[in-house]
Formats: sequence, C-alpha cells, structure tokens
Amino acid sequence: MPHYDEVQTPLDLFRMFITEDILSNIVDQTNLNAMRKKNLALKLSLEELRRFLGVQMLMSIFKLPAIRMYWENGIRYSPVADTMSRDRFISLRSFFHICDDTLTIPKGEVGHDKLFKIRRLYDAFRENLKKIDPEEIQSIDEQMIPFKGTIGFRQYLKDKPHSWGVKVFTRAGISGIVYDIQIYTGKGAVEISELGQGTDVVLRLVENLPRFMNFKLFFDNFYTGIDLIHKLRVEYGIESCGTIRSNRMRGAVLDTDANMKKKGRGSVDFRFERHSEVSVVKWYDNKAVHLASSYCAVTPIDRCQRWDWTTRKYVEVDRPRIVRDYNKSMGGVDLADMFLELYRTDIRSKKWYMRIIMMSRLYVGNLLDSVRREDLEDEFSKYGALKNVWVAQNPPGFAFVEYEDEANANDAVSNMNDAEYFGSRIKVEVSAPRRGGRGGRGGGRGFGGGRGGYDREGGGRGFSRGGRGSYGGGGRGSYGSRDDDYRSSRPRGGYSSGGGSRYGDSSSYGGSSYGSGGGGRSYGGY
Repeated sequence: MPHYDEVQTPLDLFRMFITEDILSNIVDQTNLNAMRKKNLALKLSLEELRRFLGVQMLMSIFKLPAIRMYWENGIRYSPVADTMSRDRFISLRSFFHICDDTLTIPKGEVGHDKLFKIRRLYDAFRENLKKIDPEEIQSIDEQMIPFKGTIGFRQYLKDKPHSWGVKVFTRAGISGIVYDIQIYTGKGAVEISELGQGTDVVLRLVENLPRFMNFKLFFDNFYTGIDLIHKLRVEYGIESCGTIRSNRMRGAVLDTDANMKKKGRGSVDFRFERHSEVSVVKWYDNKAVHLASSYCAVTPIDRCQRWDWTTRKYVEVDRPRIVRDYNKSMGGVDLADMFLELYRTDIRSKKWYMRIIMMSRLYVGNLLDSVRREDLEDEFSKYGALKNVWVAQNPPGFAFVEYEDEANANDAVSNMNDAEYFGSRIKVEVSAPRRGGRGGRGGGRGFGGGRGGYDREGGGRGFSRGGRGSYGGGGRGSYGSRDDDYRSSRPRGGYSSGGGSRYGDSSSYGGSSYGSGGGGRSYGGY
C-alpha cells in the first residue's frame, strides 16, 4: 500500500484508501452472503472484485440511462462489456456485502451499532484519510448522501441539492480534498456536551489535525460560537472564522439593522472581546450578516461587486476582510460535493449502505393499454415480495415494478424480459435515474425533466419526474459562486476555490469605526 508521498497514479491513490485487507473482506462477505441467501457458490475472487469495481467506476464516467444498455447491441460500451458479462455484473451487485450479518447486535441491546453494515470499511477509510498532508485552509460543513429509502437516521436538509439522505459532517480543504468525515446517525447516538452539538462535531473532526500548526478553519452558524473559537485557538492552535447567530454573541451590542440600512450597503460595525480574543463583525449588504473570528476582523477593507435589484446592475460595496476570507475559504466541502456529483455512480438501492459505498426498480415497457396493476402484481410477485407497482395512465403503455430485494428484481428481468406476456412481447429492465433532459430517449412522448426521473432504453414513451436543484446554475437547491459573495445575493454559477495563504497577523479592534459603521467597543466586561 503506497504512502501519500509515494502516490503517482490514480490507481495508487485508490489503493491507499481501499487496501487489500478491505478487498479481501468484501470478497469473503459477498461469497458468504450469496451462500446464505440463495445457497449459491458465487466464487468471487479478488481479481474479479477489482474488475467489478472498475466497471462501476467506468459507469460513473460514461453514463447511460439503464445498466443493461452497456451490453446492448448497437450501443455496446466495450470497456464495460469486455470486462465482465452483464448477468455476472448484476449478480455481484445483488450479493455485494461488507459485514457478517450474524454478528449484528439487535436494536435496543448494549453495543448496537447503526453503522454495523459498513463499520469496518468506514473506520478503515477514516484511518487512511490521516495519511494525507492537510492544507492550511479547511472548512467544516454537511454533505448529503442521497437516499430516500427507510432508515432510522435519514435526514432532510432543504438547502442541499439532495434534500433527503444520510447526513455526513465533513472536514475538507479549500481544494475539495476530504480529510475527515463523521456520519450522523440521529439523536442520542453520541452524548452532547454542554458546549452543544455543533461544537462537539468540530472538535471531533479536528482530533487528528496536528496542533499549533497555524491551520485556519471555517464553518457556518450551526457550529460557530465564541467558546468554540476560543477553544480552537488556545487548546489546538487553530485559527477559525464563521458566521454566527445573534443569540450566541454574549450580549455584544452592535448597531441596529435599521441604522445600518440608512448608512447604506457596505456599512460595518464590530466588537472585540479581550478575554477570548474573538472579534464579532456585523456587515450590512442586502441584509445584516454576523461573523466571528480569532484572527481577522474588519481591516483591510476592499470593495466587491454586488447586484443591485433597483438599478439592475452591479455596484461596488465596501467589504471587510472577515467577509472576504469567509467567502473565499468556506467552499471546500461544496467543492468535494460537486466532484462527487460529477462522478456519482447511479446505483439505486433499498440498502442504505449500498448508497454510502457505491434499487430494485424495474421498467416494464411495451404493455397493452388494457393491462392493469393487478395483472402486473400477480405475474411479478412470482419472483419475490413487491414494494410497489405503478402503471402509467396518460400515456399508457409502461409501468414500474419495485421489489423489496434486488436479487428478486434481477430474477424477474432474467425470466420476463423480451417474453410474451399480457398479449404482447414486453420489455423488462433495471431502471436507472436520469440526469436532466426530457422523458424518453428516442421517439415518443415524455414528461417532466430534470433529476430524479426514470428512463429506459430505446424509443417509445418515456417518463421522468422533474427534480429541483442542479449544479452550476445557482438558485434554490443549486450550487453558486461564493467568491465575492456572501452565499450569493444574486446566485451565479461556478465554484471559487480561493487561493493560497492570504492571512497575516491577527488584529485587535476596540476604538475606531470602519466604513459606515458605528464605534468599536469592547464587550463582555473587558
């Protein structure tokens, strides 16, 4: 296994995180799972597992609407089809496993682990992240692993492109490289200290960061508090900066929103607490923004372009240093999210752990208009328990059948695809999510567009449920630029990764006012 300093190729980097021990464990558990579920000797080897994972990664780069299309005549994708047969790939996907289920401690008993299904891989991955030399500028934020199935710790975050899923607290560099993660498994999973959940998350994520090495850490108002910023500086030697809620400022009295609005955009006020050595800044743009930091405050002031809705053009506005640094440095986790989305492998699964590592829904096409839901339930239930059956009404001619178990879905495809049922030769295949565009590929009619819909190969009618939020365009649920922008008053596409080191010595403020703001007073009894 190569060390980070010895990494020369993408394969070296993969081996640094996914070691031979991890792969060997997956081989053993996948073979055991196939034998336990189907009494099947799968005979998966290390070499075949590597090919399977390689095929999976290729599918994340060269995307097709349905998995089976990689092997179809006419559009056959040789790098995938020549590496592994279609049926073997689907079989390995169905039985893929990481843990021995017989060792699971039941819910409610001492030692129950909600992450047992991935615990070994999760711990090994976090340990291997320590091998990467950390950047000076890092940030902490949440990521969402998209998942809408049943799970005890599924979360909803309305401002994320994927609102439903598994929440992951992440520490990443300004380059988008991830240095540590913590999967959130719900209330009560971890004891919360008197400092609060946000502070506890930050302190756990910086445990492995070298002390007193002049790192700079950025986070949003879920985490920021005066005590946290002070603790990071004194006990860890980490300078920090973040937006802060007005009720966490220890009674600091800053200029009112009404007064700052009269003074105009770009007005600023601040206070400095001598005991904690933390500066709190209030900046007025379209609305008031509060930030706190242990190393910077107002000066030097520069100017940035902001959108003016009245004049319908950009205007220059005074901007304090703390806002500039925050905007340029806070986007590391979002950048990591963007890279993941670009190369995300579309594996739908009722098994939440399959979404964390890499559904069992079938598209049924070429149906006569007279086919009813009950007809499909009777026929498809022969292969296993059904989760849901949906039959299109306008236009008719296709349906979606969803199984509880992916293996049963694969059995149905093998037996029913291109066979004579319900008075016609039907098409049955695994359904995959589409990334935008209109409903069906080829001819015919389609509905909706955007992410989250399902598609199938070939012509005919297509179906796609519209989705909110996309990357690169700004707006609700999408990623926009943070550069020269506090979370974008007018969203614009793209990412800004900031730059290298841009921080000097920290300054203390307490006597002067800057820009159009009020006087700088000390607070907290100092």
